Amino acid sequence: RAEAVMCLGHLDSPLLTSVDTTPLTRQTVRDSLAEMIVDGDAKVRLAAIESLRPGPEGPGGSIAPPQALARGLNDESAQNRTAAINGLLFCSAGLDPWLPLLFQLVEHEPEDSVRSQCSFAIEQAFKPPAITAAVVPYLRGRLASKDLKIQSLAALVLGTLRTDSRSAIPELLRIAKESPDLAGIRSRGSYGSGDPAIAATLALGKIAPETAKAPEVIA
Repeated sequence: RAEAVMCLGHLDSPLLTSVDTTPLTRQTVRDSLAEMIVDGDAKVRLAAIESLRPGPEGPGGSIAPPQALARGLNDESAQNRTAAINGLLFCSAGLDPWLPLLFQLVEHEPEDSVRSQCSFAIEQAFKPPAITAAVVPYLRGRLASKDLKIQSLAALVLGTLRTDSRSAIPELLRIAKESPDLAGIRSRGSYGSGDPAIAATLALGKIAPETAKAPEVIA
């Protein structure tokens, strides 16, 4: 059954829409795959999650995650949850509503491997144009978290939004001036130590130029 789901996934191709005689549409295929995400067999669910992973949409096309993929984030299998997270790495649009879901997993997910993959996905995929300025208020709120990893990730994403994140400069300045206790912090991300002060400082370097706060940031 898992193999059958994978074969169905191979039909989810832009080429399908160019075949005039096909009895299927891409949406029909995706609806069928979405039904399999709640199947009772973990292998079938995994095949459905991986088959729903966005694929190439052609030159200039934007790739948004199918909403059904969100079900995979709550799958009882850690492997399946990781597969759902990996699907977001192929997206170039529509990730705004997914950002809180991944931050929640970073905070509360019991499996280290899944948490690490969440952090990796946030670092790699959650940047413009996949996200927009609409996520800035949420990220500013995350800067107030007591979890240093959450602070660091929020600062990282704010930095990718550059001028759209200027409202967060005061909070980033506050974090950049702090010296958090780094005991026990581990990070596989590009920001190395996981120190939110480092992440905030690097973010300010992208956000603060040509603002009234630039002299304070430079100091």
